[in-house]
Amino acid sequence: MTSDAVTDYPSSLEEIIDDVNYRKETINALKRFKRLNPWKGDLDSRITKFCKLHLSLCEIYGIDVKFRCHPSILENSHSGQSNYNPISRTITLHGRLSVLTFLHEWGHALKGRSEREACRWSVNLFRRVFPNNFERLRNNARGHFLSG
Repeated sequence: MTSDAVTDYPSSLEEIIDDVNYRKETINALKRFKRLNPWKGDLDSRITKFCKLHLSLCEIYGIDVKFRCHPSILENSHSGQSNYNPISRTITLHGRLSVLTFLHEWGHALKGRSEREACRWSVNLFRRVFPNNFERLRNNARGHFLSG
């Protein structure tokens, strides 16, 4: 991550909460993903759910982004090493399979290097489709900008 990306990272949730307009197909794809319950099932079935959403987003946005997953078998591992590589056009999830992290990396695929724009796109989409999970994250996000 460059110093520009670090300085662009929002310091509070209020900075990025907005009524973002999303493509109808994006909302529908996320609602289908939600019905699959991405937090349930064994690791392989959960990865398959993320892959299906990924393929839907590639089709919706007409871009070819690769998806790699290096999940952790540890229940409480973090996903902080996840990233989007713009050169290889690859999203890589490391650690915990996090819906918000996945959407954040998709935010980079669509919006570029700006952390603020990736956060704005991903957090508002997550908030719109997973409102209960969003509130739970906001209430438990000690030390993270979601707690602001």
